[in-house]
Amino acid sequence: MSAQTRLEIEINGRQIEAAIELEASSASTLVSFTTGDQSVSVEVSQPEPGRYHLRLGNTVFRCDRDRLADGTESIVVNGRRIAATARDPRRRRREHPDDHGAVRLTSPMPGRVVACLVEPGANVERGAGIIIVEAMKMQNEINAPRAGRVTEIRATPGQTVDAGEVLATLE
Repeated sequence: MSAQTRLEIEINGRQIEAAIELEASSASTLVSFTTGDQSVSVEVSQPEPGRYHLRLGNTVFRCDRDRLADGTESIVVNGRRIAATARDPRRRRREHPDDHGAVRLTSPMPGRVVACLVEPGANVERGAGIIIVEAMKMQNEINAPRAGRVTEIRATPGQTVDAGEVLATLE
């Protein structure tokens, strides 16, 4: 199974645009990054949620996703914190939703719902986890883009979802 997307990536203040291609195998996922005329492939495994092992040639990197108190995330690679963000340019409009009106949280890619972290009616802070979707053996946490109240959860654990499918609503 293979999936491809384009991302805007910022690592320690350096911005790049990359085409990302994922290929799943039985034990890991091969992730190919292409930016400009350079391409690199990394074998990625996820031994537990929020922790990844990346193999580049003979070098293995241990990466831990770390959520900070302000709701932002960073990555700790072999003990060194790196400020990193990845944005899908197609979703840029929804990155800074205003404080009013409903926000629909959608699945970033086809996958299977692993967990619903909150119930309808829950008040959440910006960055709080709402739903976890597993795609190609990697878990993706769908987070609240702002503080608000979860008014609807449309997904259930074990459900298969499509890219762009609405999973929850936040007001």
